[in-house]
Amino acid sequence: MSTTSNTSKTSGGTVRVLVVGATGQQGSAVVEALKEKRLKNRYNEKIEIYAVSRDVNSKKSEELRAQDVKMVEGDISKVESFAKILENIKPDRIFFVTTPYIKGGSVSKEQQDGFAVVDAITKYCKTNTGNKPYVVFSSVGDAERLKDIPHFGSKFEIEKYLKKNSQNNTLYDYYVIRPVFFMDNFKNFSRPAYGKFSGLLQPDTKMKMISTYDIGRAVATCMENPKDYKDGILELAADDKTMNEAAIIFSRVWNTNVQYKRIPWFQMFLVNIFVHEIAYMTRRLEEAQYCEEAMLASKKLNLNLLTLKEWTKREFKTNDDFYKKKSNTWLYSVIGITLIGGLGYYYYYYKK
Repeated sequence: MSTTSNTSKTSGGTVRVLVVGATGQQGSAVVEALKEKRLKNRYNEKIEIYAVSRDVNSKKSEELRAQDVKMVEGDISKVESFAKILENIKPDRIFFVTTPYIKGGSVSKEQQDGFAVVDAITKYCKTNTGNKPYVVFSSVGDAERLKDIPHFGSKFEIEKYLKKNSQNNTLYDYYVIRPVFFMDNFKNFSRPAYGKFSGLLQPDTKMKMISTYDIGRAVATCMENPKDYKDGILELAADDKTMNEAAIIFSRVWNTNVQYKRIPWFQMFLVNIFVHEIAYMTRRLEEAQYCEEAMLASKKLNLNLLTLKEWTKREFKTNDDFYKKKSNTWLYSVIGITLIGGLGYYYYYYKK
């Protein structure tokens, strides 16, 4: 992994990479991609991977430690604490990602955490003028154009804050990637079961997609070549499919019949009332021609990003692999949304 002349580097050709959010989908993918490059040793430099966690004894932390990731206990929301972690590690590269969808999280908390990470990096750089780390932030596709969607807007504010605090790249170099819809969602809440899968989108709405595996590879590529990827933004997508087209791909790969069904109107009604932001995001994505330039922009990476068909073959060797886990996800999601929405409706209108 080549370094820039003004980026700190430890003795013996060691590059220290700090991954914030390593126990999450994107962070773990970044760790995986960095490990692959470390094993290949293409750049004759040693890569040390560090990860920050509030609980270094958790199961996920133990799994990372087993992969030779150095776990550091800390809270990124506390500027002084995180700045001390940076002081101790002296990272050459930093990756961070934020999300409102964690325990105790919210859109405002996400923005606060993002600002705290940037403040800590700024503080560290000001007191260590000889060290100039390279920072990669993972935002969301079309963050600026769709900033009226709350969790898009929070990430866009973090983008702006990261750029402002870099002081025209004098304190640190930075790059922003904007991944779109995760293909990995088809392994989780949109996982097909009983020959069907469901969601909020209209069946014929085109949706740009990317795998978290490729997000990790993209970040690692940026970190390999910081001179080529700095002070800019990269919209990141690998495929563009409707849900009906996704169903056809699943059917052909597994030689079975899979259909997409949009959730029923009464569930849409409940989602609109009780999970309004998600419903609003769906409407905006359907009308906004989401990330039109992302497919072309992603070619800058010179990576063979996985199409949905390739990702499906990679993640699920047979249709048995696909169905044997959480095979009742679709049924439970229907029942769960209905019950929760019904209870919410009852308490909202009759118990307030």
